[in-house]
Amino acid sequence: MRIIVISSRHHPGQGGVGACIDAFVRGMATVGWEVDLVTRQSEHLPPATRIHLVATPDDEAAFRARIPALRRIERIRPYRYGQWALAAAERLRQIDGPVDAVIAVDVQAEGYVAMRSRLVRQRFPGTPFLVAAHCPMFVIESVAGAEETRHGRAIYHAWERAALAAADGVVALSGLLGSAIAPAVPRGSIGAIPPVVPTHDRPPRSVHEPEIILIGDVAWHKGVDVWARSLNRVFRQVKDVRARLIGPDTPQAPGDRSLAAHVASLIDPRYRHRFRWDGPVHHAAALDAIDRAALIVVPSRFDSFSCVAAEAVLRRQPLVISDRVGIGEWIAGLPTVTAGQSEALAEAQIGVLRESATWRLRLDEPRRRLLAIAAPDRVAEGYQAAIESARQRSRTPDGGGGTDAMDDMRAFLADVEREEHRAGAVVEPASEGASAPVEVGQGNFTTA
Repeated sequence: MRIIVISSRHHPGQGGVGACIDAFVRGMATVGWEVDLVTRQSEHLPPATRIHLVATPDDEAAFRARIPALRRIERIRPYRYGQWALAAAERLRQIDGPVDAVIAVDVQAEGYVAMRSRLVRQRFPGTPFLVAAHCPMFVIESVAGAEETRHGRAIYHAWERAALAAADGVVALSGLLGSAIAPAVPRGSIGAIPPVVPTHDRPPRSVHEPEIILIGDVAWHKGVDVWARSLNRVFRQVKDVRARLIGPDTPQAPGDRSLAAHVASLIDPRYRHRFRWDGPVHHAAALDAIDRAALIVVPSRFDSFSCVAAEAVLRRQPLVISDRVGIGEWIAGLPTVTAGQSEALAEAQIGVLRESATWRLRLDEPRRRLLAIAAPDRVAEGYQAAIESARQRSRTPDGGGGTDAMDDMRAFLADVEREEHRAGAVVEPASEGASAPVEVGQGNFTTA
């Protein structure tokens, strides 16, 4: 089986999507699949059969000078996402040989152009194009209550929905995510398959710090504010326990202010010294934090799976999740609370902290279950079935009145550049897509 995967992210240090892609590429190699990965350059490329590197104008240092004007016209996000989607589609057309499937992740509409391009589809006749749904931004930003009219959201949300609609099949990380995206997906073309989970040769720790940790973007959909409110009761009732938030900040607080600062402000001043925010850390440091912690929390308002929860289960580390975290539908027995309920979350944390040693034993069965359902051979079986089903629906788009999706995206990018120029920036035309292709053979790069 030879597949092409399109994802700009491919390493755990790039968040949940990166972690899933890294584990998927590695896992599929162990069952004999050939994986061509269309991605961006980085220091941590996974050992795919072939790496097809793509570069876009925003990779260059000179692009920083253009950001203020693009932000003023509220087109920075769709411009960057559109550049990548076009460049990936162009690179796709240059890949040689027969392919069993083309798979693009859903976040930021990475497959939007390729899925809808007649020229790309003609390069792969009869080949099914699938979307690997991790969690599109139209779901996340809807949960967060973000304004659809700001920052070009309406544009890239429409692209994400259009990519889902144009796909021959959709594979979601959970039924929770499948239900959320179902209105955008043709009936009968969606299925749920858990991600391959990573394995690490890290022995479990016997001594743990009195610390609760939450790892992830400091964002509304992660429930960071709910957790902060719950900590007031936890700190009051559990002596000496600390809390640490790990992840990049976002301007999602009222007035587009720092959400990390807002989270800290929700904690009673008497206890604030027991809370700290670390910002983003390297993946190895995040794993070390999980190993050291007394408790891991995943209180998300929506999380399609949660690689952090999976890492905790694999290490038999006590954790609490919300009922809107997808991993809970795959493995039973995890302490679970209703999303958004700070008092229930506080009570659950207190209960697990007081029985942490017992909970490490209780996690033996969830760990076995997770390792079984997310093993590479099981995931490969699921994808093979999805690919065969999608093959029956494979089709060549009509191109929308004679124009191709690639030309449509070039026109959009050129329009943005004209608006950018009127906003006060002089730019060089940057809508020709990818730079010259770069091939990287297996073994010629640094792996994670």
